Parts: sequence; C-alpha cells; structure tokens
Amino acid sequence: MATLEQLESGGQISRHDAELETWELSKRMISFTSNFGKWLSQLKSAPKKRGRTLTPFEEINQSFFAFVMGKPMAFGVDYRKLEPHGNHVWEFKTLEMRVFGWFPRKAHFLAVCGEFKDNLPNNKAYKPFIEQVIKFREALALDEPKAILGVGKDAVL
Repeated sequence: MATLEQLESGGQISRHDAELETWELSKRMISFTSNFGKWLSQLKSAPKKRGRTLTPFEEINQSFFAFVMGKPMAFGVDYRKLEPHGNHVWEFKTLEMRVFGWFPRKAHFLAVCGEFKDNLPNNKAYKPFIEQVIKFREALALDEPKAILGVGKDAVL
C-alpha cells in the first residue's frame, strides 16, 4: 500500500501549489488527479459570465487559495459532503463551478473532477461525478482508510 506522498512522487496525483507570498504559510493542502489538472488547464480559456468579476478558472483558483490559507469556509456554501454519506465524496462550490473529490486526510482535499454548475441541474446529475471519484479512489493503492469517514466540517478541516 502507498501513502499520498508516494502517489505524488509516482505521478498519480499532483499537489496544487497556491501562489503564496514568502511570509504566508499554508494551513491546508489540495492535490488533484492528472485528468483534473488537464480540465483545470482547459478552463483557463473559459470566459467570465456576464455580470461576474472572475472567470471560472479564477473562481476555482480563489477558492483553492482560501482553502490552502486556512480561511474560514462555510459548510454547505463553499463545500459540502454529497449523499450518500457512505461514499465520502465532497464537493467544492463556487458561483459557477463544482469540484468533486474527497479528503484522504484532515485538511487535505484531493480533487478528481469538476463541472460547470449550469450543467448540473439537479442532484441526479451529480451521480457520474460521484462515481468517478469513487472509482479513482478505489483504484489507488492507498493505505486504508482511503478517506476521512466523518461527516461534519470538523472531521475534515
């Protein structure tokens, strides 16, 4: 079985490097799959919606920065655990975007996939993304437990 650090050195996951000032310290961590990294790169060309101040890429980047810096995040507004609780899949939310992943450790989110909020008209539309997270996590030779099993914000942050 492997650790997150071994998966990172083997290239199965990558660490999100928030652009911190020299005096800033990260309090949390975000990693992502190579597919998520490709999707995020493609998102750089997505325009901002009318009336919005940030592009979808900038929204995710800002949300990830706030997470890494340890800024307060509102459970249910900025992130939430998706049903059913037994799958331990979490969603990061911005105005325009949804990012799906899980917490393999406290204060460490691993992003697997994302989608525009407008393409997810109801909770049933989340199912393929939840399944993608579960499938990726199950395929990893990661030490057990592979996910934080708690359901509340105190369990993961």
